[in-house]
Amino acid sequence: MMIYIKKIFVFIYAILIAGMVFPANVNSYNNFTPVKSQSLPKIKTGDLVTRKGKGLISHVFAKLSDTQQRFSHIGVIWIIDNKPFVLHVMGHTNKNTSHLRLDPLAHFIDKQRASVYGLFSLNIESQELENLPHVFKKTLEKRIQFDDDFDLNTQDAMYCTEFIRYCFNSATNNKDFFQTEFRKDQSYITIGNIISKATEL
Repeated sequence: MMIYIKKIFVFIYAILIAGMVFPANVNSYNNFTPVKSQSLPKIKTGDLVTRKGKGLISHVFAKLSDTQQRFSHIGVIWIIDNKPFVLHVMGHTNKNTSHLRLDPLAHFIDKQRASVYGLFSLNIESQELENLPHVFKKTLEKRIQFDDDFDLNTQDAMYCTEFIRYCFNSATNNKDFFQTEFRKDQSYITIGNIISKATEL
């Protein structure tokens, strides 16, 4: 557990000294913006869902990974038997739960886990959208773990935005589908990089 926490804060420190700063008020993450489930827009496989958790780490990551500082985590929608699920890589101090997950959308955006959430759609070709379920199945078979090193070059371990990048790079056969950042000798991808290419639903 201590190694995981240390790596998280080393990553945070590297970005902070590269020019990002913490906000003065660190208590705003307790605010909750409820959205009724019946108000959800029509969604499809390949749409994106973001959320901001209620913990301090989620608050910190929202400040670091989203230019609008609204979200700390992201997943991709997969419609299975007409029901929406979210495929996402979740980091955790417990290695047994720090991996790629498939959760019902209602679970992902439940107010016990999310203080706010957003839904986004990317403009890609229909054939590329049809490629996504195949990519999803392959990643589930690989049992991808959370990437403690935040290394974009690994395919057996990924963090949440790295996983989204991998899925769409694979489905579109375009390794530069999303813009990445480069700081302190390391490339990484943020939620801001991803949703800047998307339309909010």
